[in-house]
Amino acid sequence: MTDHLAALKTEHILVLGATGRLGIVFINTALALKQPPLLTLFVRPGSESKLPASVSKSAHVRVIQGQIDDAAAIKKALSPSTQPDFPTVTCVLSIVGTYESFKPLFTRDKSHPVADALRTVILPTMKSCGVSRILAPSTAAAFTYPGERESMSRLWRVTLHFTPLMPQGHAEMVGITEAVMDAGEKDPDLNWVLFRVPHMTNQSADLKIVAGYFSPTYKAIIDVSRGSLSKWLLQEICTNEWSRKAPSVANASS
Repeated sequence: MTDHLAALKTEHILVLGATGRLGIVFINTALALKQPPLLTLFVRPGSESKLPASVSKSAHVRVIQGQIDDAAAIKKALSPSTQPDFPTVTCVLSIVGTYESFKPLFTRDKSHPVADALRTVILPTMKSCGVSRILAPSTAAAFTYPGERESMSRLWRVTLHFTPLMPQGHAEMVGITEAVMDAGEKDPDLNWVLFRVPHMTNQSADLKIVAGYFSPTYKAIIDVSRGSLSKWLLQEICTNEWSRKAPSVANASS
């Protein structure tokens, strides 16, 4: 990453899901910048130990513990502080994950606690704190624009049929998408991005990213590496290219 991301030094990003696999990669990628942003890492009580020591001790990081449905904790994470000296958050990155598990497959669990927290706690608290920007994940199975499914490659269309194997994860992605888009409809000042991602991998961070809509010219594989996605997220926070849109974000096929 180069100096075109220098504007990130003025950002204060609240990371929801900081101790997850994507969260750790994103944090390390951000802190590796010459002029990194400030990061508030929201973690569940007792899980701060999952953060690398180099992250916890960074002058660019503060850690807030709480549950994502705890309005007081979310407000604290969004608000300025004096010890350490952090301003109000400028952007929320919600990457609270849904994790692969066989249990929902058998129980047919379709609960969506992350989406519920977004709708009832996180987005309303953002508004009350004057924070108007959020990036959150979605999937092609959870949302497509009109005409996109007909334009998908055969391989991409096949992936849509795997959603019955992940009922809870799919319900969560649908719920997150609806919560963010509904909030955007009610508030034209909400600057949202829903980045639709396929299967995430630990492949090279240098893999090329393709962001866009499904069409015959959209040439992407059904994977995205966490490192390359982290770079793309930082670039999007800097450039604001996809404001109020839901691009598909995956690694290039060639």
